[in-house]
Amino acid sequence: MGNYIANQMMFKKPIINSMNMYHGATAAVQEYKSHSKNYCLKLDRILNAENKIYIGIGDEQLDNKQISLQAIRIGDYSNKYYRLLQFTENKNELKYIFEDDVIMTLIQNDNEIILVLTHLNEAKFITTKIDPIIINWFKPINLASNEFDKIYDLCEKVKNYNHSLEN
Repeated sequence: MGNYIANQMMFKKPIINSMNMYHGATAAVQEYKSHSKNYCLKLDRILNAENKIYIGIGDEQLDNKQISLQAIRIGDYSNKYYRLLQFTENKNELKYIFEDDVIMTLIQNDNEIILVLTHLNEAKFITTKIDPIIINWFKPINLASNEFDKIYDLCEKVKNYNHSLEN
């Protein structure tokens, strides 16, 4: 009896039309591009996963300002990024000032890096340690990002400090 029931059931095969799927995906991308700006960074590095803080190279087509392509984004790809306006470097501190009153400071404190981020327009204030995994695997961008590549140098100082403690 089990075989009789199994043989009597008819299943419909799904009809997959690759052209319909292609046109549907293409239409979705076109709709996205026409209704919103693309805030993706060309090359990026994560500094803090919890708060979704990324640095990277922005798209020069967003506006005609003659300012740096280096940018910071707080949040996912749909959030606006802010371009770098000013950079200062001290012995164990890097300070970045971005558009719209976004200020990021990285401070080396022996074997860790403290990230301090303020976004005055949105009343955000974040102070956190950069995860040691990010410090160990941080790579320079090397593309019109001399100021951001200083973060790599700071990470290397922390790694060397930790290595000297182990020996």
